Amino acid sequence: MKKGEYVNMNFFDMLNELGIGWRYVLNGFIGAVVWSIYKKLKLIEALRQILIGSIVAGYITPLIAHKEAIPIEFMAALSFIIGMMGMIIIDGIYKYIANKVKLLRKGKELINKEELENSEI
Repeated sequence: MKKGEYVNMNFFDMLNELGIGWRYVLNGFIGAVVWSIYKKLKLIEALRQILIGSIVAGYITPLIAHKEAIPIEFMAALSFIIGMMGMIIIDGIYKYIANKVKLLRKGKELINKEELENSEI
């Protein structure tokens, strides 16, 4: 595409360009709505759950299906479940990454401390 060229792209094309499977987003959306109703969430909390559940389902469903060798017939159910658990998945990923960053910082501090002690000798 050339600079300044008009982009004729619908919403589903945009999702595909972003690497999000729109079918998984839709299934995740439905799962998040079901979860929000089940949990009797307030409107703002429900909207947040629905948005995050839909996005997480769109991105994570193909990854989990590939990693766990889940047949294509079960992808709709998988994306539904991921949509229901979107906030839990995001929280788990955040805690995992925060723990890794903390370990990296501790390792860097130990290396710096060791280098400082070696330079004093």
